[in-house]
Amino acid sequence: MRHPMVLNFVNERLLDCAFFYTLHVLAFAIFLLLLSSHIFSHSTAKDIAVTAFIALFLFFMLLKGAIKARISHSISFWFVIAYAFNIATYVATFLYVWLPTIFSYDDYHEEQKKIVLWFLPIVAIISAWVNFLYILRKSPYGIYIFMMCRILRSFGHVSFNLHFFPFFP
Repeated sequence: MRHPMVLNFVNERLLDCAFFYTLHVLAFAIFLLLLSSHIFSHSTAKDIAVTAFIALFLFFMLLKGAIKARISHSISFWFVIAYAFNIATYVATFLYVWLPTIFSYDDYHEEQKKIVLWFLPIVAIISAWVNFLYILRKSPYGIYIFMMCRILRSFGHVSFNLHFFPFFP
């Protein structure tokens, strides 16, 4: 991978799409700042801005999926998994932003509303940060993200095995 010819080829391929990648990273960073600051203060303008980012990301995600299906005629299993995770992230974020407004219209089932409003920010923000790491894996620091994923996968295997260790001596 460190051969000069391979590096030159990779750099040429990356230079073609560097502008769009930079825009994607900057837009997602702004989205994460808005989403993370939403915990401390709620405002209608911030809700609308987060919703606009979600709509923009969904539009480009659907466009990317349509182009990939049209050009390659085959979609991998991991592409579908990543696509589903992105949609789940955007749905959780949309619900996190707008459910407090919707729930404020009635006084029924307050305990269930508290549980949902407590759980949604956790899911939305953590999955958005994981999605951001997924985007950054193509950056120059992507090798460190890949190494972190490998370490977490190994940790998951070890913890899963240790979980059942007391039952099977």
